[in-house]
Amino acid sequence: MGPMDHIPLTTTIILDSVIEAVTRQSITCGSDAEKAFIDDLKKGVLAIVPGTLNTAADIDRVAQALADVFSSAWDKHSHEVCITKRSQPWWDDECTKFLSQYKLEKSHKNWLLFWRAVKAAKHKFFDLWITEIAGSNKRLWDLME
Repeated sequence: MGPMDHIPLTTTIILDSVIEAVTRQSITCGSDAEKAFIDDLKKGVLAIVPGTLNTAADIDRVAQALADVFSSAWDKHSHEVCITKRSQPWWDDECTKFLSQYKLEKSHKNWLLFWRAVKAAKHKFFDLWITEIAGSNKRLWDLME
């Protein structure tokens, strides 16, 4: 074998300082906020009186009323979520509560409570996910990435 005809290059790009946190509004699935959001939507949609829809302006008026109901309910019940590279979809309020307790006291008991809360949150999230996929399309292999 003769000498190499190319030189391999290695480059490391550090992106932590470049990537900014992404925030968005969210309502946690299955939460009290979600139930209140749906209740407000039902009340708001029922309160809309469409009247006669003979012109395009009438249809625009009703469509704008629907949009206003959805927007106000969303603004009222959603909260801002910061998405990071370490965000987990299964994380819930219990995990946050027990993690903050552990950070305050640093006791083994609080660590166990936090660990159990994480385990319960994961089980709850993935059981719901499996049930949803198995019930919606009956293809369990969609759970595999």
